[in-house]
Amino acid sequence: MSASWAENMRLRAQTARRTTGMVLDEERILNLPVEDYPDNLVETWTGELQTVRSRVRGDDPPLFPVQAEFCEALSRAPDRRGVVASVSVGDGKTLMSLLAGTVLDAKKVLILLPASLRKQNLEDQARWKPIYKVHPNITLCSYEKLSHPNHAFILDEIGADLVIMDEAHSIASSNSTRTKRIFNYFKSRPKTRAIVMSGTLTSKGLNDYAHLVELALRQGSPLPTSFAIRERWCAVLDPFGEFTDNDWSQIRWLVGEAVGGMRARKRAAQLAFQKRFKSAPGIVVSSSENRVNASLVYASWTPETAPEIETALDSLRRTWTLPNGDEIADALEYSRAQKQISLGFYYVWVWPDGEPDFPWLETRCAWMATVRNIVAFGRPGMDSPALVARAAEQRRLSVNVLSVWDEWEAHRHKDPPPTETRWLSDAPLREAVEWTKEQPPLILWYRSRAVASKLEELGIRVFTPGSAPPSSAETCALSISSYGQGIDGLQYLFSNQLVLEPASSGRSWEQMVGRTHRTGATADVVNVHFYAALAFQSAMIKAKTEAKYIERTTGTRQKLVYGSFGDSSDQDLLL
Repeated sequence: MSASWAENMRLRAQTARRTTGMVLDEERILNLPVEDYPDNLVETWTGELQTVRSRVRGDDPPLFPVQAEFCEALSRAPDRRGVVASVSVGDGKTLMSLLAGTVLDAKKVLILLPASLRKQNLEDQARWKPIYKVHPNITLCSYEKLSHPNHAFILDEIGADLVIMDEAHSIASSNSTRTKRIFNYFKSRPKTRAIVMSGTLTSKGLNDYAHLVELALRQGSPLPTSFAIRERWCAVLDPFGEFTDNDWSQIRWLVGEAVGGMRARKRAAQLAFQKRFKSAPGIVVSSSENRVNASLVYASWTPETAPEIETALDSLRRTWTLPNGDEIADALEYSRAQKQISLGFYYVWVWPDGEPDFPWLETRCAWMATVRNIVAFGRPGMDSPALVARAAEQRRLSVNVLSVWDEWEAHRHKDPPPTETRWLSDAPLREAVEWTKEQPPLILWYRSRAVASKLEELGIRVFTPGSAPPSSAETCALSISSYGQGIDGLQYLFSNQLVLEPASSGRSWEQMVGRTHRTGATADVVNVHFYAALAFQSAMIKAKTEAKYIERTTGTRQKLVYGSFGDSSDQDLLL
C-alpha cells in the first residue's frame, strides 16, 4: 500500500473534521496506519519457526506467504491486541493457529473450533510438530461445548492468555450464548489476546464480524466501534442494505470522491472499505493469487418435474397451503416448503387424534419469547435458555417472568408432536441417483434428513453427522451442515459434486466448495452441479450477491465469483 495513499487518508480526515465536524470514530479509522510488509517474510518466518530436525532435512514445505504475513503481523501487534485473519479456504489456518502462541510467547493457548474439527486439529498437530515449533500448551474447546449450560465458566477454568477463534463465523451472532461467554471472559481478563480466523468472516454485513474485529484489535479496528456510525455504514456497505444521503455522508470521506447513483455509490464504498480494511495493522488477508491448480466450473442440473410435485407447487403458490391442507404462516416457512416440495417431500406435525394441543403451543411460544428477551442481556449464569429455565425452577426471576413460566410449566412435560415426512414423489432423487451412474465418483450434498434417508434407500452411501468423512473415492452423500466446512482431504478423492439443496448463503457456498476445490486438488477441473429448480434460483442469486459483497469488502476471493459457469443460461441466472 503506497505511502501517498496513507497520507491522502490523513488529509481527508483533517479536511472532514475542519469542514463538517467528522465524528471521532470515522477520524480514528482514517488515521489508522497503513501496514506494509517486506518481501522476504516466507524465508524469515520459515527459518524462525522450523524445528532443528526440519532444517537439517531441508525438504519440508515452507510457510505460505499469507502464513508468514500472519506471523509478522503477530510479532508487530501491541500489547493486548491480536490479529484478524481473513484467509481463503485451504490457505493453512490450522498451522497459523498452532504457531501463533510460539510467535507471541503465550503461556497457554486456547483454540475454539467446531466440534467436527477437533479430531482433524489433533491430527494436524501431530503432523506439524516434527516440522514447525508448535506451541507446547494448546487446549482445544468446541463452540458446542462452550454453549452448554454445564460449561458456563469453562473459559475461566482453562485460563488461557491467548484465545484463537478458528472458523470464527461460528460466533457471528453477538447475541449467542457462546459469543457472550467469550466476551465476558475478555472483560474479566483484559490482558488476554484474541485471534480471529475464518475463510468467510462475513456473509450478510458488517455486524457479522465488527464485534470480533474490535475484540482482537481494540481501538485499532478498521470498522466503526460506535453503534450509530456502524449502522449507517451497514446501510451503505451491506449487500442488501438501502441507504439515504445521510448514511452516505458518514462514509463518503472513506471513498474520497464524488460518486452518483445508489449502485455506483455502494460499489465504490465497498471497494474503498476493502482498501482500508486490508491495509490496517493486524489485518491479514489472503492474496488475490489462486494457488489451486484446478479450474472451477459450475453447471445447473434440472430433472423432469413429476406431475405430483408440479401440482403441489402450484397449490402452494395459489393458496399458501401444504398438500395435506396445513396453512403456511409466513414467507420463511413458504420458502422452506417450496424447496422441500421441489425435491418431492414435505414435513408435517402428527398430532394425536389430529387435534393440535393449543395450550402447549401458546404457552411454549410465550415462554420462548420471554427467554429470548432475558438471554439478549447476556448476564453471566443467565445466557442460555437452559440456565434461564434453571433460574425459573429456583424462583430467582421476576414475578412477571415466573407467571409465564408457571403457565408453561403445566405443559412442558409433554413431548412435542412427532414430525413425519410425507413423500409426493421421489422422482428427482431417483433421477439424481441414475445420473451419478454416468459420472465419476462424486459427492451428493444435502441438508434435509428426509433426503438423506431417501438416498440411502436408493442405494447411496450416506455419511451421517459425527461419522468420519469418506476415505475412498466412491459416490456418497454428505451433509452440508456436518461436512461442508473445515474438513480436509476430500480434494484428493473427488472433483465432481451435485448440490441437491443449494444454500442461499455465500459463506456456506465458499466453505462447501472449498472441500474439493482447495490446495492439493488432483484433478484439472472441479465440477459443481447444482439443482436449478425455481425454488432454489432465488437462493443462488442471493448467495452470489453475498459472495460479491464478501470479495469486495474483505478482498478475500470467493469461489462463486471467480468460478466459471459452463452454460450461459447458468451465468444469466446469477448475474
